[in-house]
Amino acid sequence: MSRKTRIAGWGKLSLALMAIVILWGVVLPRLERSSEVQARIKHLDKHGIDPAAMFYTDHEGMTRWEANIHEAQRRDPAAFW
Repeated sequence: MSRKTRIAGWGKLSLALMAIVILWGVVLPRLERSSEVQARIKHLDKHGIDPAAMFYTDHEGMTRWEANIHEAQRRDPAAFW
């Protein structure tokens, strides 16, 4: 690998890392303070939804939702397929 290619690679890596730092350190915190995001956070908190959760099957509201889905499937077996 030539020196010029290596320098170009380090330059691209540096630009990518700077973009990530700017996104993570500037853009996302500013976005988090926006009224739309704050409203969404309040909505999730109000309904007890953990946005960091990987699976919503443990959420207490899921039982009711599953019952509604099963009832809809019972009434019309082809409803979802």
